[in-house]
Amino acid sequence: MPIPAYVGNRQTVRLRRRWRSGVWCAGLITVLGVSASLIGAAALAEADRDANRQAAQRRVALAQRAFTDEMQRYMDTIGLVAAAVGTQPHLTRDDYQTLTQPLINAKLVGSTGVAFAVAATDDQVPAVQERWRGRGAPALELRPEGSGREHFFTIFNRSLDGTLPPPAGVDMSQAAEPAAALAEARRSGVTTLSRPYLLLRDRNLPAEKRQWSFVLAAPVLGPPDATGNRPFIGWIVTGLRGQNFTAAILRDYTDGLREATLYAPTTDGSKLRVAGLRRGSVSSSDLHEEVVIPVAQQTWTLHATAPSRGSSHLPLWVAAGGSLVTLALAVLILVLMTARDRARLQVIRATRRLESDLASRKIMEAQLRHARDALEASQSYLTGLLDSIDVAVIACDNSGRVTLRNAYARRHGPSVSLTKLDGSPLAEDEMPLDRTLREGSIDELELRWHGSGRRPPIMLTHGHTLHAPDGSRIGAVITGYDITELRDHERELAGFAAVAAHDLRAPLAVIASYAELLAADSTGEAAEVLSRITAGVERMRALINDLLAYASARNATVDSVNVDLCEMVSDVVTARTEHLKLTAGDQLPDVYVGPLPAVHADAAMVRQLVDNLVGNALKYVRPGQAARVDITASEDDGWVRVELADRGIGIPAAERDTIFAPFHRAHPEHRYRGTGLGLAICRRIVDRHGGQIGVTANAGGGSRFFFTLPAAVTRPDTPTAAPAPAADPLTSAA
Repeated sequence: MPIPAYVGNRQTVRLRRRWRSGVWCAGLITVLGVSASLIGAAALAEADRDANRQAAQRRVALAQRAFTDEMQRYMDTIGLVAAAVGTQPHLTRDDYQTLTQPLINAKLVGSTGVAFAVAATDDQVPAVQERWRGRGAPALELRPEGSGREHFFTIFNRSLDGTLPPPAGVDMSQAAEPAAALAEARRSGVTTLSRPYLLLRDRNLPAEKRQWSFVLAAPVLGPPDATGNRPFIGWIVTGLRGQNFTAAILRDYTDGLREATLYAPTTDGSKLRVAGLRRGSVSSSDLHEEVVIPVAQQTWTLHATAPSRGSSHLPLWVAAGGSLVTLALAVLILVLMTARDRARLQVIRATRRLESDLASRKIMEAQLRHARDALEASQSYLTGLLDSIDVAVIACDNSGRVTLRNAYARRHGPSVSLTKLDGSPLAEDEMPLDRTLREGSIDELELRWHGSGRRPPIMLTHGHTLHAPDGSRIGAVITGYDITELRDHERELAGFAAVAAHDLRAPLAVIASYAELLAADSTGEAAEVLSRITAGVERMRALINDLLAYASARNATVDSVNVDLCEMVSDVVTARTEHLKLTAGDQLPDVYVGPLPAVHADAAMVRQLVDNLVGNALKYVRPGQAARVDITASEDDGWVRVELADRGIGIPAAERDTIFAPFHRAHPEHRYRGTGLGLAICRRIVDRHGGQIGVTANAGGGSRFFFTLPAAVTRPDTPTAAPAPAADPLTSAA
C-alpha cells in the first residue's frame, strides 16, 4: 500500500526547518574554525617555501660558477699546451710527449685524451704523411674519409683516461661536430668547444653506458715570421665526456636539490640533455630554477628542481588538526539537531524509491523491445544497402571465419579463389582477410578473384579491422572493386604512347638533320627560321621522352636494390651544373648536398626522380639570379625523407596540390619552357615505391620539395650501426 503523500510532506517540512537551523549553526562554526586553521597553515607554508626557494637559488648559483670556472680551467690548460707546441720550430713526437706529460696530473676529469691534429687537402695528404713520419711517427698512415674537402688528421695522441692511446691518422672531417669546432678555432684563433655528440669509441657500448661528449680544440700558431704574423700549424684537441665531466660538480654543488640537469645546444639550435643527477622523485609542486652558463662560444643551461616545502610538517598539522576539530564539532551539532526526524524520513524515502524502481523497470522493458525492433530494422537496411552496391564486401571474425558476404561477392560463387595478377596462387598468410587481421589494414592490393565467371576479374582490394565501441578488435572486412576494364585501358594507352613515340622519333630526326644541314649555310632571316625549327624539334623530343617516361613509370617492373643516394645525387648535380662552369660566369648555381642515407629502390627510377627535381630547382629562378639548392635527408622508422629547398620563383599556394598532375604548369610557358610532365613522373615513381611526395613554401623564398623512399635493407651479415648522433673520429683519437 503506497504511503500518503501528505505524511511524507509534513515530515519533510519539519526536518527541513530543523535542518536549516542546524546547517546555519554548523556552517558558521565550520567557516570560522577552518578559516583560522588555513590562514595559520598558509602563513607557515609560505615562509617555508620562501626559505627553500632562496636556498635553491644559492645552490644553483654555486653550481653555475663551478661549471664556468672548471671549463675555463680546461680551456686554459689546452690553450697553454697549444702555445707550448707552437714554440717548437720542428715539432717531433718526443717533443709532443714531453709537452703533454703534465696533463696526466692536471686532473682533467672526463677527458679521454689529447691529440695534435693538422689539416690537409686531398692532394696534400701524401706530403703531410711523409713530413710527420720523419718527425717521430714512422708508422703514421693518414686515412682520409671521402674526397673533395679539407681533411683534419690526428698526428700524435696521448691517453688521459688510463686506456691505450688510439692510432693516429684518423680523419676528423667525417663528423660534423668536431669538424665545425676545428674550423671555428682556426678562424677565430681561440679555443673552441664543439656541439654535443657521441664519441666513436663509445658507439659499441651498451646504450645505458653511452655519454654525450664534446671536443675542445685550441689552434697552434707557430713562431712569428718577418711580418709579425704567426702561421697556423694545427690544433691541440681533447675529447670530453659530458657525464664524467659534470658528475662531481653536480654531486658537490647541488646537495638538497631533487634534480639537476645540464643542457647544451645542438647544431639545429635545440637543447640536448648532456648530464643530470636525480635525488628522489619530482612532483608538480616543486620549485624550478634555470640559469644559463656561458661556456666558450656557447651557452649551456642548468635546470634544477627543489622541494617546495622543507622537512617541517607543521603547516600541514596545523591545517589538518584545526579543520578536523572544527568539522567534528559541526557534524555533532547537525546530527543532534536532526537525528529523529531524519530517520523517519529515510524510511519514507526508501519506500518511494522502491516504488520508483518498479516503474523504471517496466519502462526499461519497453525501451528494450523498441531497441530490438530498431536494431532489426537497421540490420535489414544495412543488408539491403550492402547488396545494392557494385563492390564486393566480405567480413570475418577474429578467428578468420567469414560472417558476411554481400550480393556482389555472392555472385562470384559460394567460394572465391584469389591469385596474384600473373595467376600464381597466394600463400595462406597472404590472404587479404588474414593480412588485415595481422597488419591492421591493407590498401590498393590488386588480385584476381576466381569464381563462377569465365574470366577472373582484377579486383582492387582494401581491408581494415573492425572494432567494438570499447576499442577491442572484433574482426576484419575487405572490399573489392572491379578494375579489369581500367587496367585494360591503361595497357592500351601505354602501348599507344610507346608506338606513337617510336613512330614520331624517326620523322623528328629527319627534320632535325635537314635543319642542321641547312643552318650551316644560312644567314639572316632563314637562319632564324631554322633555329626556331630546331627548337621546336627539341621541345617535341622532350615531350615524347616525358610521355614515354610517364607511361613506363606506371608499368615498368620495379627492380629495388640498395642505392647510394649521396653518390647518385652528386652525379646528377655534377651532370646538371658541369657545363655551366664555362658559360654561367657569376651565375653559377650554389648546390649543397648534405649527408644522404641509402635507399632501397629502383636505381633508374630514383635517378630520373632526382634529375627532374634538381633540374626544376636550377631552371625556375628569377632572371639574373643564380640558383641556390640545399639537398638534405633524414631517416625515420624505415623510411628516408629527402628535401630539396631552393630560392627560386616559388609555387603559389593554390597550385601546390595540382602541380603533380600531368600537363599542369604553375608558371607561364613563355617564360619557363617545359612539358608539364616532369612532376607527374616524379609522383608516379614515388607512388610505385609506396612513398609520398609534396611541396611547401621555403622560409625566405622559394619552394621545398620532399619525397620519401624505403630505407636501405641491411643484410643479416652486415653490421648495423646503432642509431646515434654523428660519431666523432676523434674519439678514436681522444
